[in-house]
Amino acid sequence: MSERKPVIVGRGERQISFNHPKEESDHKQDSRAKQVRWRRTKSGVLSTIYHSELRRSRMEGWAEPDYDLAYLRESFLDSPTFNAIYDTWAAAGHLKMLKPSLDRIDASLPYLRTNIQMMSFHDNLRKAATIEYTRTEVIMCDRDGNELRRFVSMTEAAAYIDGNSTTISRACSDQNRTHRGYRWKYGKRRKFKAHEYNVRPLVKDTAKQFRDDVIKFWQDNPHLNANQIAEKFSIVHPLAIYNWKYTREGKPYFKKKRKTPIQESL
Repeated sequence: MSERKPVIVGRGERQISFNHPKEESDHKQDSRAKQVRWRRTKSGVLSTIYHSELRRSRMEGWAEPDYDLAYLRESFLDSPTFNAIYDTWAAAGHLKMLKPSLDRIDASLPYLRTNIQMMSFHDNLRKAATIEYTRTEVIMCDRDGNELRRFVSMTEAAAYIDGNSTTISRACSDQNRTHRGYRWKYGKRRKFKAHEYNVRPLVKDTAKQFRDDVIKFWQDNPHLNANQIAEKFSIVHPLAIYNWKYTREGKPYFKKKRKTPIQESL
């Protein structure tokens, strides 16, 4: 237990402790449970839907909905369709796939009073799978710039190499040189259907298999160094192999900053 020491803050003294408990207080747990219960009410569900629409509109650059939360509650609280979907969701233990969801009738238009309808989240996903979207391809290249694979989204590319979609985007914009040992660039814009790029579990399994094959080959050929392994598998940065190996073995990988010879002599 560390001692509490008085620290001057502003005009007075405050007691600051460095051993804050990790457990939440009973009051905070009660507040969180109360918030969850409210979000599962009919008014709470509609409030969550409305604020999700606002975030989606800002993210996509659309105009904000031409209605407010009061309009949604007035339109759907007494709606037989909404109440039937809500009752099914509540009876099933609040499963996400059965939760009420607001769908845009015409996917090319933003959220408008004449362009919304209520359906379950599962039915909304099934409808989205039949719609074509225009997206920009993402191309993965080796160290010489040769194309290795094309992806239909940043998410798919990140899942394939177990990386980060934001870092891939920065590499495509030349803000980063590589990511996970590969070079990246944008491809052409073309139309895709939702089921074509909703393949995250599949590509994650494929990426894991690729990394395991690289590590196994290195274990079977210990006389080869990382540069030779990287050249054989068209991996741009040899350090990526060390990262895979040490992550799999649960060892730290350059967590501490290395000291320079001058710093070691001090």
